[in-house]
Amino acid sequence: WDVPPALAAVFGSVARGDADAGSDLDILVIRPAEVDDDDEVWRDQVMALERSASSWTGNDCRALEYAQTELPRLRVEEPVIAEIAADGIALAGNLRDLVSSG
Repeated sequence: WDVPPALAAVFGSVARGDADAGSDLDILVIRPAEVDDDDEVWRDQVMALERSASSWTGNDCRALEYAQTELPRLRVEEPVIAEIAADGIALAGNLRDLVSSG
């Protein structure tokens, strides 16, 4: 990517190995702190990932996207973050960054 994610990971049933033909493909994408959420290059990359992954697998793909600056709040408020850290498959970055600040 022209603007690499701080972290990207597959999670949910695909990562756990219990997906079936109708399962969605869930991908977490953490936007780097210095990239605005409306950055055109970033937005295009995320949308292209969703389209391509859906095309490759034949399953619906949706990116769950957060800003890197949101991680401290997410660690407390979003149980899915701990689940992704435990069961996710890293595509870019380090899953340990989801549960710790360093």
